[in-house]
Order: sequence, then structure tokens, then C-alpha cells
Amino acid sequence: MHAVLLLGAGDAGRLFTNVRSNSKPLTVTWAQALGYYAGMLCYYWVLATPAVGWLFGCYLYVCVNWFGVHYDEVRVALQSLPQLHAF
Repeated sequence: MHAVLLLGAGDAGRLFTNVRSNSKPLTVTWAQALGYYAGMLCYYWVLATPAVGWLFGCYLYVCVNWFGVHYDEVRVALQSLPQLHAF
């Protein structure tokens, strides 16, 4: 039952796209819309958030080691780690 709901939520994006491309209106239930937005939130949370964190970490690494700027930002970021709290 859960697999059917997950597959249905994954097809909601295609359903929304068809709504925009067809001239006749297509109804979407609140459960389909909720499933679609919940799936997109999970996708964003699991994939995009770590990718942006890694990219920002690379930016800070390059700025501190190559250009000598953003020392305060790196110090604050490293203090949030328990093993580097006294850094």
C-alpha cells in the first residue's frame, strides 16, 4: 500500500506538468499535491542541503588557505564541532 502511494506521489509532478500543457483543466487531489510537495521536500533535504554545505565548505577552505580571508567565519564554523570547540 505504501509503495503505491509513493509511486503515485512521484507521478504528481508529471500530472502538474500536464495541467499546464493541456487546454482543459485537470484536477489534482490534495493527497496528490501533498505527496508531491513532501517528496520534493525530502529530495531537497537529502540531496541539496549536503551539496550546498560541501560547496560552502570548499569556498571557505579556498578563501582561508589561498586568499587569507574569512578567518572569523571558519573559526565560528569549526567551533560548532565538539572535537574542535577550543579551536
